[in-house]
Amino acid sequence: MAVNLKKGEKVNLSKCDKKLKRILVGLRWREIPSFKGQSVDCDAFAILLDKDKKLMSGNDVVYHANLEHSSKSVLHGGDNLKGSNTASDCEQIFVELSKIPQQVHFIVFAVSIYKAEEKKQDFGVVEGARVQVLNAESNETLCIYDLTDSYSKMTSVIVAELCRAGDGWCFHAVGQGTCDKGIGDVFRRYR
Repeated sequence: MAVNLKKGEKVNLSKCDKKLKRILVGLRWREIPSFKGQSVDCDAFAILLDKDKKLMSGNDVVYHANLEHSSKSVLHGGDNLKGSNTASDCEQIFVELSKIPQQVHFIVFAVSIYKAEEKKQDFGVVEGARVQVLNAESNETLCIYDLTDSYSKMTSVIVAELCRAGDGWCFHAVGQGTCDKGIGDVFRRYR
């Protein structure tokens, strides 16, 4: 049975499934009609961090232009340019837990609006945002986090974190809006 998380809550994924090897982090938002005359393109990405929550290399960001981490532990499923009006994920990130390098203690999952500043767009127009974590082998939903806060005037949202917890992993619902100008600005905050 899936755990429904609220902002700030954590769930130990290892306790949900002791044999958990591979997870799918699915990010969803409703299709957004044209806003200020232009389409709204949300981009999901993952940032791999060390024990001090620092980025070790620019290659430790997995997104639409860098679909796979060099360790093969994190894989981005591809770019969705407009969202979805169905219950399906807009963008998916797969994590092979056993392949995550030992020096990685956190994986941050975030979403930014592509060219938000240039298009004068923000997350105030984004509705139905949700992240869910599934066992990628059994397709069983482990946890769900609906982002219910208002993110008006925010151009990026740090959605959640995967945190090393002993021999296993915890999933932490973060839901922190930022005014960062795209993926580059978000990952620079971890330098």
